Parts: sequence; C-alpha cells; structure tokens
Amino acid sequence: MRKMTNTSPIRIISFVIILFLTLIGLTGAASIAAQADPSSSVYQSSTIEAQRNDATIPPLVGGRPATPKTAVAAPRDPVNPGTRFQESPNAPAITVWYGSTQTFGPNGDPQKWINIVGNVTSSPALASLTYSLNGGPTKTLATGPNNSRLVNSGDFNIEIDYTDLLPGNNTVNITAIDGVGGTTPAVVTVNYQARPGAWTPGAYTIDWSTAAKINDVAQVVDGNWMISGGKARPTAASATGFDRLIAIGDMAWRDYTVTVPVTVHAMDLNKSPGVGLIVRWLGHFDNGAGLQPIVGWRRLGAMAWYRYEKATATEGLQLLGNTGTTLGTKGFSLSLGTTYMYKVSVTSNADPTKPSTYRFKVWPQAQTEPATWDFEKTGVAGEPRNGSVVLVAHHADVSFGNVTVDLTATQPKPQLILGTTGTGSGSISADPQKATYRFGEDVTLTATPNVGSTFTGWQGDAEGATSPTAIEMFADRNVKARFTDPNVQTPISDDFNGCVLNPSLWTFVDPLGDSTVTMTGGHAEISVPAGTTHDLWTSGRTAPRIMQFAEDGNFEFVVKFDSTMGTKNQAQGILVEGDAQNYLRYNFLHDGNTYKIQAFTFTNGSPTSRIDTGITMAAPMYLKVTRSGNSWVLLYSASGTTWSFGASFTYPLAVSSVGVFAGNSSSNPAHTAKVDYFFNVASPISPEDNARKLNVTIDGNGTVQRSPDKENYACDEVVTLTPVPAEGYRFDSWSGALTGNANPAQLSMNATKDVTARFVNDAQYTLTLSASGPGTVTKSPLKDTYAAGEQVTLTAMPNLGSAFVNWSIDGVPNATNPLVVTVNSNMTVVGNFAAAPARTLTVTAVGNGTITKSPDKPTYLNGEQVTLTATPNAGSNASFAGWSGNLTGTANPVVITMDADKAITGTFLDNLYTLTTQVNPSGSGSVSAIPAKTAYHQGEIVALTPVPAAGYKFANWSGDLTGTTVPGMLTMTKNSTVTANFVPDSLFSITINISGGDGTILKSPSKDEYAYGEQVTLTALPGSGNEFLKWTGDLESYDNPVTVTVTKNLEITANFAEEGIYSLTILPSTNGSITVDPVRVLYAQDEQVTLTAMPELGYVFSGWGGDVSGLDNPLTITMSQDTTVSADFIVAPLYNLNVTTSGPGGVTLDPAGTQFVAGTIVTLTATAETGYVFTGWSGDLVSNVNPYQLLIDGNKNIVANFAESNDVASDDFAGCGTLNPMWTWVDPLGQADYALTGSQVQITVPPGVNYEIWKNGNKSARLVQDIANTNFEIIVKFDSPVTRGYQTQGVLIETDDDTFLRADFHHDGTGMRFFAGTVDNGATRNRFSQPLTPPASSDVYMRIQRNGDTFRLFYRFAESDPWTGFKGSNFKFAMNVTGVGVFASTQPQGGQPAPGHTASFDFFFNAQSPISPEDSNAPGINVTVAPEQGAGTVTLTPSSGPYTCGQQVQLKATPAAGWRFFNWSHDLNGSNPTQTLTVNKKYNVTANFVRLTGFKTYLPVAIR
Repeated sequence: MRKMTNTSPIRIISFVIILFLTLIGLTGAASIAAQADPSSSVYQSSTIEAQRNDATIPPLVGGRPATPKTAVAAPRDPVNPGTRFQESPNAPAITVWYGSTQTFGPNGDPQKWINIVGNVTSSPALASLTYSLNGGPTKTLATGPNNSRLVNSGDFNIEIDYTDLLPGNNTVNITAIDGVGGTTPAVVTVNYQARPGAWTPGAYTIDWSTAAKINDVAQVVDGNWMISGGKARPTAASATGFDRLIAIGDMAWRDYTVTVPVTVHAMDLNKSPGVGLIVRWLGHFDNGAGLQPIVGWRRLGAMAWYRYEKATATEGLQLLGNTGTTLGTKGFSLSLGTTYMYKVSVTSNADPTKPSTYRFKVWPQAQTEPATWDFEKTGVAGEPRNGSVVLVAHHADVSFGNVTVDLTATQPKPQLILGTTGTGSGSISADPQKATYRFGEDVTLTATPNVGSTFTGWQGDAEGATSPTAIEMFADRNVKARFTDPNVQTPISDDFNGCVLNPSLWTFVDPLGDSTVTMTGGHAEISVPAGTTHDLWTSGRTAPRIMQFAEDGNFEFVVKFDSTMGTKNQAQGILVEGDAQNYLRYNFLHDGNTYKIQAFTFTNGSPTSRIDTGITMAAPMYLKVTRSGNSWVLLYSASGTTWSFGASFTYPLAVSSVGVFAGNSSSNPAHTAKVDYFFNVASPISPEDNARKLNVTIDGNGTVQRSPDKENYACDEVVTLTPVPAEGYRFDSWSGALTGNANPAQLSMNATKDVTARFVNDAQYTLTLSASGPGTVTKSPLKDTYAAGEQVTLTAMPNLGSAFVNWSIDGVPNATNPLVVTVNSNMTVVGNFAAAPARTLTVTAVGNGTITKSPDKPTYLNGEQVTLTATPNAGSNASFAGWSGNLTGTANPVVITMDADKAITGTFLDNLYTLTTQVNPSGSGSVSAIPAKTAYHQGEIVALTPVPAAGYKFANWSGDLTGTTVPGMLTMTKNSTVTANFVPDSLFSITINISGGDGTILKSPSKDEYAYGEQVTLTALPGSGNEFLKWTGDLESYDNPVTVTVTKNLEITANFAEEGIYSLTILPSTNGSITVDPVRVLYAQDEQVTLTAMPELGYVFSGWGGDVSGLDNPLTITMSQDTTVSADFIVAPLYNLNVTTSGPGGVTLDPAGTQFVAGTIVTLTATAETGYVFTGWSGDLVSNVNPYQLLIDGNKNIVANFAESNDVASDDFAGCGTLNPMWTWVDPLGQADYALTGSQVQITVPPGVNYEIWKNGNKSARLVQDIANTNFEIIVKFDSPVTRGYQTQGVLIETDDDTFLRADFHHDGTGMRFFAGTVDNGATRNRFSQPLTPPASSDVYMRIQRNGDTFRLFYRFAESDPWTGFKGSNFKFAMNVTGVGVFASTQPQGGQPAPGHTASFDFFFNAQSPISPEDSNAPGINVTVAPEQGAGTVTLTPSSGPYTCGQQVQLKATPAAGWRFFNWSHDLNGSNPTQTLTVNKKYNVTANFVRLTGFKTYLPVAIR
C-alpha cells in the first residue's frame, strides 16, 4: 500500500475507519478466523510502510520458531550531538554527526566511498540540500526517510570517492535552502591521510575504548553511532533502521578471520531484523534504483548474520554470498541482552578462478568456543577476491564489542593491462595512466582507431562499444580495444604459377617507369634496365617492386629467388613497408666478388644497418622474415630447409604492405629477379607450381585428338580438341573446363585444365512391361525407347489380399522388387502376382500397459496396414520401452504391413531413475534430452545433446557419461548425473612485450591467433650485449624456451637486461642465513633481486645491514651499484605449549617439552588406548589431522579428544555435506575427490593419473577408519560398474601403506574380476582372481570375514542372492590391522593411459551392527497436512526419493473442498502453494490449511 499524499487525507482516512469498524461490528463471530500474528514488535511504527518486509534481502528459509523477544533496557553514555550549523533562527539547521573536521585513511580504506552523515531540519519546508567538494560541481543530496539508507526525516549521507580526495585537507561545502529562501551553509574539513606502508599479516584489534568517536578507529557507512560502555552502538532507538553499517580495515584485505562480541538489546520485528558481519566489502554500488545514496549491496564476499523472519516468525543464522545468494541457514534462538561471539573466516581457493571458503559460527560469550563451525561453505562465482569487514545492524539496537581481525593475506594493488586486437589498428589510452592503482579507482579508457580502421568494442574487463568508457579498479583489469578493417588482408601466398600477375593481390610499383614485371607461368620476373639507379635508400626509393597489402600484425613469410647475380651491385630482396620513411629492406647483393646479405631498417628516413656481410650463396636463394610485435628475426637459406641466422632486432613498424623488389646501384647493371614464390609460412601453396596440364577423360567409347599434343603448355597456349566416337557411338557433350558440344573445340591453357568427352551408344531399344495376376506394374523413366546402357526401375504393386511372386524377364525369373534393369537390347518383362492367405496378428503387453491395434480384426488381408499403439496404464509409473518379436524399435504409434503372420510384444517398464543434467561452467550452455522425462526405466537410452551458449563450444561429457560423442547416448541403470563441459569458442592472441633491454621473441607456431588449449613455445633471443632475465605478465617463469597453453588472450613480457655489471656480496650471518633470487654472478642495471632472511631455530630476524636497511622480509632491492648485504638475528621468544587429553589416550610431542622457541615445528601424535579412537584436536588447534605439525607462534592450549571404539563402524553414507568424522580421506596424488550424493559416497580418480594400489605402494584414493586389531565381518555394497581396464573399486584392510590386503572388483580390459591380493612390506601375492559375469546394470556386494589370520571372502549380485565363495577365496595372512575402508584406483593398461573412475559405495557395514533401516538419513521430504488429514493434499515432483544432494523438488499444496491453503511451516516457509525445495537433508514439512466459513455482511443503506 502506498502513502496518500493528496491534500485531504483526514476525510478519506475517517471514512475508511468508520467503514472498517462497521464491518467488524456487523460480522461479529461470523468473521473469518484469523491466525494470531506471531510477531511482537518492540517498536510501534505509525506508517503502513513500516509493516513491509525488506524485499532486498533474501528471506530466512530453514529457521526455527522464534522465541519471545522482549527489549532489554541498556542505558547509553551521553551522546555527542555532533556539529550544528544554522545561519539564523529561522534558517535550516544542519547537523554533521561526526563533527566539522573528519579524518579518513589512517585506519585503511575500507570501501570506495567516505561518508559524511548527518541531519537537516527546516521550517518552512526544505527546498534543496546540496554539496560540493573542493569548489567543484554542486551535487544534490536526498533526505530521509527513504525506507533504505536514510532512516529519519532529514537524514542525509554524502558519498565521496576516496580517490577524489586530495592528500591532506579537503573542503566539503553543504548548503541547505528552505522554501522561503532561508539558507544555511556548513563547511566540513575532510583530512585524508593514506595509511603508511603495506598491510602485513597479523592480528589487528579495533578497541572502541581508545577512541572519542567511531570514525577515529573505523568508518561509519550509515547511521548515527556512538561509543557507549566501550562498545559501538546506535545513539538511540530512533537511530536504528535499515542496515546501520560500520566498515573496518581495508579493501586490500583478502584472507582473514574476524571475531566480535555482539549484544542485541532490541529489534523491530516488523522489519525482519538482522545483526552480523560482512566480509570482503568494497562499498555500495548503483543498482539502478535511482536512489541517493546508492543502495546496491550484493557485491561482497559473504554476509554472516542472525536473522528474524517476520513472515514466518522464525529465527536463525544465515550466510549469504555474492549477489545475495543463500549459502546456508540454520535455526538459532537469540536472547536479547545476551552477548554472543560472532566469528567469520574467509580463505581463498588455491585456484584464483574458484570461489573462496567462508566459515561462520556463533556462541554465547559465557561459553567455550565450539570446535566446529556452524557453516563452512564455498562462495559464489564472480565474488570479489578482497575487501574489508562491515558490522551490520539491520533494524536492531545492538552493541558491538572490540573487533579482532587475524589477517593472513592481502591483495596487491591492482594493475591495468591494455592492448589492441582485431584486423584493424588503433590505440588505447588510460586516464590516469599508472603502474598500479588504488582499489576502486576510476579509470577512463579511450580507443583511437588508425586511418582505415574502426573501433568496434572492448574486450576483457571492459564491455560495450562506447569510447571513452570507465572501469573501476577493484582488481587487476585486462582490457583490449578491438579495431577492424574489412579491407585488410594478411600476407597471402602466391607461387606465381599464373599467366598474369594477380591484380587483386599485387600492385606493381615502377617509380621510374622503365621496369617491367613478366609472368612466365612459373615465375614473376622483375627487370630493371642498365644505366639508371633502381635502389631503396636515402637518395630515393626507385627500385621496382610488387607489393601486397598487409595487416599490421604478426607474420612469417618466405621468398624464393631462382635468379643468379654475377655483376656488381645487382640486388634482389624483400620490402616490408610502413610508409615512405619507415620500412625494412632485406636483400641479396652482388659486390663484384661475392654475395652479401643485407638488412636495413629506416626510421623517419634514417637507415640502421642490421646486417651487411659476405656469404657463400648460389641460386636458388631464400629469404625469411618473422615478425612478432616489434621483434624481427631475419633468416636466409640456399635450400629452403636449412636456415642461417641473419639478424634479430626490435623495430617498431606499423606495417601496411609487403613485397619483393629488384634493383641496382652505382654502376647500375641490368638485372632480372626471378621470383619463384612468396609464401606465408602459415598457409603455403602445395603443390607449388602445378604445371599447365591438359587432362582428358573419356566417358563412353571414343577418343579425343588434341593439337598441339604436349605434356605441358605455355601460358595462354591454345589447344584444339576433336572428339572421335567409336563405331556404334556418337559424341554427346563436353564437361569440366569445356562445356557444350562443339566439335572441334578450342581451349586456352592459362592453368591446368580437366576436360571430359562423353560418348553414348547410338542404338535405341524397347522395354515391354505387363502384369499377370492381381496387381499393377510401373517403369521409370516411362519412355517408348531407351538408349543402350540406360537404367530403368521396375516396381510391382500387388492388390490388397494378393502378393507379388516374381518378374519374368525374357523368361528368366527374378523376385527383387523394385528391380533396376539395364537396357542393352529389346526386353519383355512380366510382373507375376497371386492370391495370398489371410494374416493373423498376435499382440502381447508385458508390464504395466496395454497394446491396441487399429483396425482390430481376427485376420487381415495380405498387405493390409495396421496401427499399433502402446499405452501405459493410468496411474502407473511406467513407460513404453519397446517392441519385440516381428517388430523392433520404440516408435509409438507404429504402422505395420501385414505381409505375413506376425506376433509382436510391447514391453512396459517402471520409471525408476532420475537424470540430472548440468553444464560447466555455469551459463556456458544447456543440455537437451530425448526423451525428456522426470524419470526413466531400467535400460532406457537417453540421447543427450549439448547446446553451447554464444561464445562457447562443447568439450566433453563427465559424470555418468564420458567422452565427446554428440549426441551422447546414456543407458539408464541408476539415478544419473551428467555434466556437459564447455570451453570458450574463441581465438586468442599472445601479445609479447619487450622490457628492460634488447631482444626478440620467437613463437612456434607463429600465428596471430590461437585456439583454446593450443600450446605455443616461446623462445627469447637476447640482443647484442643483453641477456634474458624472465617472463612476466600472464607467464611467470625463468625457463627459456618455455611452453604456454592458451586459454585466454595472453600478454607476456620478456624481460631483458644488459649483461650483468654489478656484484652482490652477501656477508656471512650469525644465527641465520640469506637466500637470493635470482642468483647471478653479476646483475644488470636496475635489475630487481629478492633477499630472504632465514633465521636458525631459536632466533628471529631483526634487521638488514650493509647497503640496505629496514625490517621488510623478504626484501626486494634494485641493483644500481655493487651492493653488500648482511642480516641480523636475535634470540627468539619462548612460548608455552600445554597439551591435555579428553578420554583414554595420550599425546607425544616431537620434540618433547612444554616451552618452545618461536618458529619451532612440534609434531603432535595422538595415540588412543585399546578400544578407543582419536576423534580430533580442540582448543587452540581445531583439526582431525593426526599427527599434526604445529607451528609455535604463541602460547597454546590444546586438547586431544578420544572416544570409545566399536571395532568396525557401520556407515550407510546417507546425508549431505560432510562425512562422518570417523573416516579419514587419503589422496596420495592430490588429484582425486570424494562427495556424498545423499545415499552414497563417491570416490573419483581422474583419467591419465596412475592411482595404482599394488607393488609400488598404495596410491589409491581412499576413505579409512581406525579400528582395533580384532576379528570382524564387513559387508560392502558397490553401486558403480567397472567398464574399462583398469578401473578398480574395493575394500582395504591395512597395517600401513606397505602392508595391506586389497579385495576389489576391477576390469581387466576384457571383463570384470573379483580379486584379492596381499602386500607384506612391499612383497605382493595374488590370492585369487575370479572372472565374474554380473547381470546387466547389477549392483555387487562383497563380504569379508576375519578370524585371526584367516580371511574368507564372498560376493553376490543381489541382496536376495546367497553369498558365493570359491576355491581360493579363503586364505591366511598375518597382519596387525589398524584400519579398514574403501578405495578407488586406476592404472594404465596396454599403452593406454589410466581411464579414470568414479566408485560409488552404498554402504559399509559391520555385519554385527548394520544400520537399519538403511539410508534413513538420506535426503528426503516428510509431508504432514494440518490441522487434519483430508484438509488438502501435497504432491511432490519428483514424486518420491531417494533424492540426491542438491536436487530440486517441487511441492504443490492443493486444498480440499471447503478449505484453503494458508502456509508452509517447519522446514519450509512461505504462503505460495507451489514451492521448490533444494534437498540436502531430511526435511519435515507441514502444509497448513484453514477452513472456509461463509458469512454475510450487512451495509448501511447509504453505503449500498
């Protein structure tokens, strides 16, 4: 409902109140019974708007019923009123809450904005409120309330980008003007002081008691806050409202843990209040709502808070991720006035492209911190990698205690990488242009196309096609401007095989007008006459040349010359041109005695010699030019296969054309340069110089005479062709390079030509066709006569009730129908028909369905058509599976022809299995399934087709379908999940920059663009007097050459430096050492070297000496002189380590002791007593790892926990999230993974990795539980098949990694085997290897009994089957059992890589204590109808479990007659009758219905 803003609200409101009271009085007890409002508001709001929930925050789903919330009185300290400005008693009054002088920066930059907050009052009404910064443009401010960041009337919030502030004092002028011209100015001095130095990992504490106001130690984002009782708190109940925020720290913070005590005094329950923390905050952003201040808040790492949900009267903890996505909820009851500890942790993924991990827990301050987290969730793709901490009070009166932050990692300042791409050319500029930027800094980018090119858009971290455009530097940005020019062609190969120079490719440039270019059919010959200079030099560019347009990109081309040079100053070579003043000439020259190889670059007309030296050479001669960016490599050869190095150099040139020239100079001899070919190395012509041949083919019987008759023809030579038919034939036509039927015909030989002469039989024959019996016959084509060799199709069509018998062809029978005959004589053909018996049709339905036939008759005429339709029974969970007998396939309905007695069976199977399709990465495409169903029957085949989104292409399948086949055919044997993996369908560039010195880079292969996943080898060639240092940018490596895999546009810098000239002397240190990176004998000017001080045990680093100083460690220095360095170390402090136990067991420490030097690594090993197991560490160490290597960096109190062992523990692997902690995950190679599906645990080992478990040790991926060395009986159910060698899944019984027993099912390349083997201190022994033939899609069970040293093993394929043993399945093996578990492994076979495997384990049971019923804790939904059965129904889609973790289930509530649906409760909230629930546990859901009761309302006559 909206507020009424017209001028006569009183009359309307009075009428509504009277009408409402009248209705209540008249209806009385007959009114609809309304449920009591469960919320009890602490604050009574006077507006209808106040009763609305905040729709911008995702609702709490999964909370618990809320306990009563009664406000707890908590007196405040005196409030600082701020600074008040008022020009005159009747003018507006401006109050700036945090004073007229405010300082920002020393405590960090926690967000993009600084905020100046306050309130303005005015009577008469306020007309405008504006502000300006440092005399700049005036900007309008909004005033509250706005149901968002501005809570009370007159509230304002000035947001200023902190990067717009000047160092030191800044002036903010605020002006308030009322409706009659009253004006009040306010001046606020903003002192910005950037925090000195970089943030270093460590503990940081915000101690409110040390500050006079909040902004002294933090930054208020929204609201009027105070420090009361040494805590941060809103100044009054009226100061609470939407998201009162305090920001702490810096946007550079990346990984940290924050802890804060929180006391909630009161909450506005009508506004769904919440209290908590935000991590990785960067500031509000404009979400398009058009509000000031801006209100977008979802660009964050995570928000971890307590939430009260008004709509459902529930409360709980909620963890929200980037974009506001709900990561997790948990029921939680909060008591007002009680202090709770909030602890939130954020840890980056080792893969920077993947989201981080967020952990959150809450506990009463009076209690011990729990060992486990309430939430441990993975964030959302696209989340920021860094950001500050924010305290959040949403419609709540709350006190925040001192905030402790354990900072473990920071993000470097963002960098901006710019480049261009496309077929055109241009430039891109940044304003401001910096090496690094401040977080959130705005940068304006401008793209400027070169002449002939057009700017068409941005790529990378900028979007759209607008220039200029702006980006925000919250992280590293990589932006390219794309330029296109439709007229640009990359260098095009030509073998000059034609008879004319290709005018669309080449331009002949003849500056003096006295030279020629001639095409011989194998060469382009450029000739210069004697007596005149034809050169490319400072004196003029007079050499004749053929040039083609070239894209200004990377290229590699080769030119072959077949001409010799025997006279001084003859020249032939290559020209690469930017313009008349900037070009490269690379050529051979004869100096009168020998050949020389020459290369000159011209910059603004000034030449630089790159090579000018004598060589031994003879025709043919080859030149090769390779360009990569500004790096050039020139080679030459006498063979075209073995190349000699000419020159390499850096030369910036905006290439516009390339070509070949001939020349002379000085004595000016005549010369003809014979150019055999000009080849782009990436696209040569093969075969080269294909000669002009004339190939004549005869179709029929005859010959062709040619005049002249030659093997090869000259350019444009004319050939006369005369066809000569054989006797009985005639010439019909030409095809190929000649058409028509001219005889003779002439052909001009300007290329190789293929011609076909067709001769046909000159005779005509008849084919007489008739029918004998009940039927008809036809022939095609239908003609009176046919040429010799012509083919005719004969078709026999029997009448209904008859059958075709055969053909009589000139008396010879033939039963083929239709029949193709070749006419080579007059023919007589008769089609014979006869009456056929009646046909019977028997149909049988197997399963839950029926078969109908139309028409439905006892017998059918031969040839009669019948339609069969298979229909599953109504209400069944079946579908049609296929036909068998005299009909196959799955077509339904299907039409059959009764040409024989037929028996047909239609089979129906129950739909048992669900299919979940996914795409990776998200948004990259979709998957279509045929048939598309909610469930499938056993053995049903589903065709899956990947549909890539724009910019992607299909890569492969994973999950329950592998490979790259499209469509992928999946046979349904279980609940299946299939993922379609897509990769970018783009070509990517590699931009190479040269930094620090002179050098060139070779790319192999050398191309402008590369496909996704293509590998490219980069080789750095230092220039003279230089050396290669390293690669930086998108490649960080010292290797040379180095190979990169292209997955995006790469910008790589090759760093060169002058050969080392400065020495670095490391003085010997006492109690420590210094490492140096890189290690070199001498260092180049300005080369950077990283020094790391390494203290010995018992000592800590205390500072640098020699030519450097300070405490930074590591320390990077820049070499500009001979440098001497030393490091000082002092005795490290001692810390106490107190380790206790809880339960029967002990702990050993290595080294032993209770007091240790800082930096010591102590190994803690927990050992349980007999009958007990170690369950984990608590206290200052929370982990299940045992032994644990502990770094001593402070005093620590640690508890080792032990619990009673029940020998082998049963697990049905039911549920989602984390495994039972009794299991230990072991992944020796670090590339496997495991996951709970809801009713199984799956262990996945990747393809191509050898997870062998045998003589080379146990490298399997496995889950193991510690047990006592006792007798036991284990039963394990496997739900996954083994289909490729060497996929393996089994049970492990171990002493350690060198002594164990493996019992498994594996595939040996031909079939499945049941195998057992033992490894005793590395010595292997096969116990048995039994081939098995399981039923199709069968599960398999394994049973292992241990009695002392005797083991007995059995298997079966169904739970109802008896256990099967065999000779050899009982054996003895002496071992001290310490653990049992399940494993998955693969290994290479027959030269093929390991195939990878996903092993699914349904349960692992101690036969003496199985879990019954099994999978009772699997994801599921129990539905209750309230208040009574019969009030309504609830349907689930899919209709029943078991469900897989994360599966979505739709619930639909349908009321019975006389009832209406009211809402959902317990584990599902809301009033929409159709809801979707993502299943990840066992849910209890109640659908609440209310009875409809009729009533009448009597209105006064006047109202009627």
